[in-house]
Amino acid sequence: MKYQLKCKTCGADFTHEKMATKYCSEECRSNRTCSTCGKKFADRNNKKKYCSLDCYIKDPVQTERRRARANPENTTMFHCLNCGKEVKRWKSTIAYRKSKHQFCGRGCYHEFLAKRFDRYIHSNTTIKDFNNFDEFLSQEALPCPVVGCDWTGKNLSSHINFEHGIRARDFKKLAGFNKQTALWGRELLERAQSRPVNCDHLFKIGHAKMGAASFEEPRKEGRERYTKAMRLRWESEETETAICKYCGSEFQKRKANPRQYYCSKKCQGAAMYERAKENKIKK
Repeated sequence: MKYQLKCKTCGADFTHEKMATKYCSEECRSNRTCSTCGKKFADRNNKKKYCSLDCYIKDPVQTERRRARANPENTTMFHCLNCGKEVKRWKSTIAYRKSKHQFCGRGCYHEFLAKRFDRYIHSNTTIKDFNNFDEFLSQEALPCPVVGCDWTGKNLSSHINFEHGIRARDFKKLAGFNKQTALWGRELLERAQSRPVNCDHLFKIGHAKMGAASFEEPRKEGRERYTKAMRLRWESEETETAICKYCGSEFQKRKANPRQYYCSKKCQGAAMYERAKENKIKK
């Protein structure tokens, strides 16, 4: 089967077996128009916009981009995490690839990863077992839960990474913290929450990396908070009047249990038996 198509370059009608074909010939396929001077040139690269390097340099879009990069307000200075050297980077580059642009070069980046792995191999990774997560996170300074480490500070995530070679997400999984929990002291957490939030870069690069959500068992922190909430919920003695869905009589039920539809176990069992009988008849 052949499809009736229209060439994207010359506009001529042609037929082809593949419906996604855009050009009628190899000549039209390699025929490009320069975005700067308008000259025709041949190239098989669909993304190429300029016929020469001079046209690329003269393009107003590229000129404005170079001017913006040369602006000191669009750059920032930081210290390399490995050697401590002061480096200048564009803010847009750090926003897109934050983890790898905290170093002065690829050599320091690989050396830092090697040192971190050595610290992880030689360090004691036995973590203390604790249950009071809310009390632990509400402290001004967080103590390190690794056995044998007496460190206390505001940023537990950085300490675990630099001193013990364990990434924050791996440590949270080992200790039972939730994924979204920030391992910071109260002062540092309040300072971070007071800053203006800009999530534009997350919408640009985050959606491309998001895959299908995988099921994971609730962690220790989540189970503890659920237990506390349910305990407080069932401690409430407030009641309200409800009508039984089976016998129609009024009864008192707790407000903490909104899904109590029957006045007794007997009515609940009878209703379930009738429902199962109706479903069997329908089949």
